[in-house]
Amino acid sequence: MADRLGGAGARTAPLGSRKQGQGGRGHDFAVLEGPQTIGLPDVVLVETVHVLTSVYGVPREQVVDALVELVQRRNLEVVGLRKDRVLRALRMCRPSGRVSFADALIWAAAGEVGRVYTFDQRSPSEDLQVLTP
Repeated sequence: MADRLGGAGARTAPLGSRKQGQGGRGHDFAVLEGPQTIGLPDVVLVETVHVLTSVYGVPREQVVDALVELVQRRNLEVVGLRKDRVLRALRMCRPSGRVSFADALIWAAAGEVGRVYTFDQRSPSEDLQVLTP
């Protein structure tokens, strides 16, 4: 598996920073700047948050800012969710740890129907009817 991911000694570059033929195996991250629409599943956002905060110790505010910048790209869509709701959900997470990223994205998805059933007392309720099953 390490070979598929670029080998044990592979280095990464910020998205969009390395062009074809520069370093490594010539991966082209310029796709983020291209005309093609990129679909990003919401679970990828949650996993990214987990890895950046838990493994790499990146501060929560910095993670939110980076993800907001990513989601705002014109050619990126979070699969199945409206971009404006995803951006609001991410911003809910910035001020404190009260709202988890997963709960915020559940809020974004539930916004389409206007309600959510949950046992979680800390679930975001802005513009949403929160019901206990």
